[in-house]
Amino acid sequence: MAASILISALSEASEKRRNVDRIGQYLAHLMGEIHGGAWRVEVNHDCDAASVLVVPADDKRPIQPKPEVA
Repeated sequence: MAASILISALSEASEKRRNVDRIGQYLAHLMGEIHGGAWRVEVNHDCDAASVLVVPADDKRPIQPKPEVA
């Protein structure tokens, strides 16, 4: 029983992640229509607050959040 709940939760999370990816690609498409050129999207789920960044596709630098400096 617990295994089926886990499998169901993983499947649901995977579907939601695919939806986020599809929406990100659509956002990149719209940015191209507005600003011209090709755009790419990076979604960061690793920090306490997720971030979605849309940058020109030719900018190959990895997008990393900058650590907070106190």
